[in-house]
Amino acid sequence: MPAFNIYIPPFCMDESRYIIEELIGEFLGLEFEIETWDNPYYLVEHEGKSIELPADFFQRAETDWLSPETLPTRPLSCWDSRSAKMEILLSAPDVPVIFGRPELTISDSGIKISIDIFGSAFFMLSRYEEAVTSVTDQHGRFSSETSIARQEGFLLRPIVNEYLEILWSCIRQLWPDTARRPREFKTIVSADVDVPYHRINKSLPGMLKRLAGHLVVRKKPQLIPGTILNYIAFKFNVLRFDPLYRDLLWIMDVNEGIGNRVTFYFLSNPTDPQYDGCYKLDEPGIRNLVKEVYRRGHILGLHPGYLTFLNRDKMLKDVTNLQRALEREKIPETVTQSRQHYLRWKTPDTAAILEDVGITIDSSLSYSDHAGFRSGTCYDYNFYDVVARRKLSLKERPLIVMEHCVLDKNCMNLQGRDAISCIQELRRLCRMFRGNFTLLWHNSSFNEEIDKKIYQECIS
Repeated sequence: MPAFNIYIPPFCMDESRYIIEELIGEFLGLEFEIETWDNPYYLVEHEGKSIELPADFFQRAETDWLSPETLPTRPLSCWDSRSAKMEILLSAPDVPVIFGRPELTISDSGIKISIDIFGSAFFMLSRYEEAVTSVTDQHGRFSSETSIARQEGFLLRPIVNEYLEILWSCIRQLWPDTARRPREFKTIVSADVDVPYHRINKSLPGMLKRLAGHLVVRKKPQLIPGTILNYIAFKFNVLRFDPLYRDLLWIMDVNEGIGNRVTFYFLSNPTDPQYDGCYKLDEPGIRNLVKEVYRRGHILGLHPGYLTFLNRDKMLKDVTNLQRALEREKIPETVTQSRQHYLRWKTPDTAAILEDVGITIDSSLSYSDHAGFRSGTCYDYNFYDVVARRKLSLKERPLIVMEHCVLDKNCMNLQGRDAISCIQELRRLCRMFRGNFTLLWHNSSFNEEIDKKIYQECIS
């Protein structure tokens, strides 16, 4: 099929080109040519028919880039998709409108969409709002409570995918022979290797304190022999008696049984003694773990330390240390994938640093306090630096679920069947849009047998 002609207005043109490339080029896989014109709206034109879309966000942002005045006006309106009488793949019929108006009109020659699809999608993918606000939590993170998605109730739906489907349905309405890029649903499982073994293995006082805890707090004296055995074995670089280490092996076992490759993100260089891991990559037990992950066909990734998210030198040192560790074990892999420790992320600084040190795929974009679609999508996409105002080579792989967000009493505080239902619903939405369901589960979170049952239900 010949390429579409897409006319863009004369403001925020780099941003317009980026979001059109992502939505129409990468997500839909369609050919197009971009031309600029003087009208304050977009036009997608082909064979005498056209789709008109507003440019409300970019028109507003042209003179006040990264100003609070450019943020969405609340409360948001909602578009009732049933009014269009078109078949549109949506998670719910009422669609929140971040920018634009909740209208869509169809005529013989074309369609006018009053929802600002391009501006709204850019706002979500680039994490524009995070560069505008200075409100953060105690770890310097942008929290879900500050986000427009949480405030307006659409954090649990992939709103960018839904905007894309509205546009796609309009394209199909006018040009029914158009074919989009095929996609397959994937479950992408990962584990952050924060604590591969109990810290008390390195401390006799710590071990004695744990023994006292078995007796006094947990009332489980039967745990004492195992704790002593684990402590002694650790002195001989044997980790297989440590429950945390065994759970890393168990993660591999259960995922291999259903054909999943797990990405294990390793801390490589302590940057903060309070928050970073208790291990070093040159410890014999950790060396064996790294080799075991590779031998069994899983993926080795970097878990940049607590202080790296705003520090290029520390980030580069983390990359270099892990790369040297792989070379020491004669593992022919390059460090290209990462996830930030504590999910510490500042838009766009962290993304630019990751790109600069050679990371090509990051999977940090999830809120630390709530599961869902922080970027509004379940597709990988190129990140955009809203300060330098350029498209990065860094691909973001949005993290949809971290188990702490769902289970922790200070977050969503869901347990048992409620936790499973929440995670499975997010997985269902990712499957609906043929995207990636990305799940992070720490080996330190299998505290009860029910936790392993929840995990197995969520990966299969």
